[in-house]
Amino acid sequence: MGMADFNGKVKNIQDTPFGYTMSVIGGKWKMVIIYLLAENQPVRFNEMKRQIGTITFKILSSQLKELEADSNPS
Repeated sequence: MGMADFNGKVKNIQDTPFGYTMSVIGGKWKMVIIYLLAENQPVRFNEMKRQIGTITFKILSSQLKELEADSNPS
């Protein structure tokens, strides 16, 4: 399903597949985290923190929890 299928029917970009995808991977760190997991799976938490460098433990933890929650829809 592409954006053309939603032509004239969408009031909010968040209601489209593109909007959903952006909500899942949006943010400063999620694409970096996804890249590290794709290239080096598995990666331990502290190793990921070292590889990213400037991210705090709290932010890394919350971003990983959000990605996990998005990958397991209930």
